[in-house]
Amino acid sequence: MKLSRFLIVVLSICLLSKSGSAQIDDTRLWTGVTLKHKFTRKLTGAITEQIRFNQDISRIDQIFTEAGAEYEIKKNFKVALNYRFINKNKDTYYSKSHRIYADVSYKYKPARFAFTIRERLQEEYTSINSSENGKIPEWALRSKLTIAYDTENRYKPYAAFEMYYLIKNSKNDPNGITRYRYSTGVEYEFNRIHSIDLGLIFQNYLYSGTNSFIYSVSYTYTL
Repeated sequence: MKLSRFLIVVLSICLLSKSGSAQIDDTRLWTGVTLKHKFTRKLTGAITEQIRFNQDISRIDQIFTEAGAEYEIKKNFKVALNYRFINKNKDTYYSKSHRIYADVSYKYKPARFAFTIRERLQEEYTSINSSENGKIPEWALRSKLTIAYDTENRYKPYAAFEMYYLIKNSKNDPNGITRYRYSTGVEYEFNRIHSIDLGLIFQNYLYSGTNSFIYSVSYTYTL
């Protein structure tokens, strides 16, 4: 792949972000590094460290460490289990949260397009040591559809839509759909070991009526 083509893709994504800037209440940045290892042909493990910024990328919002494994039951059908330890910035201290989630995903690949449907069941204990309700878990179902295009080069553009459905929480918020995420980006593989993902995410919170725009940069090292 020529470098000029890759830069055109990245530039197009940046221009897309500016078109919706008038509706944005906050601009954020997510940065992450993932270490991935394929234990067998079907079993893959990964550890991720991520720092997220908010308030127009001027403040650390949260820092988390995540570990998990993914298993391919049969071709294009996978299951995964992950744990995430989260430090949430409360200005004067960092609150601790624990998240466990299980994924089921299926990929359908006609020609050079790939359609992936993922269902995620998520349990999270928020502010365990700093809230009266910290030991009451929040349950959510997250449904995501991703469409990727195989350019037969090192870069792969994609677009995705994700919906959050709140099943149960300790704050007495109404159950139901609480959030939408629209994302687009490009994954670039330098080789079989090193890859980088550049993305843009538009996040809409239905209850508060606020929107956020997120720049996403993540690097993956595969053993």
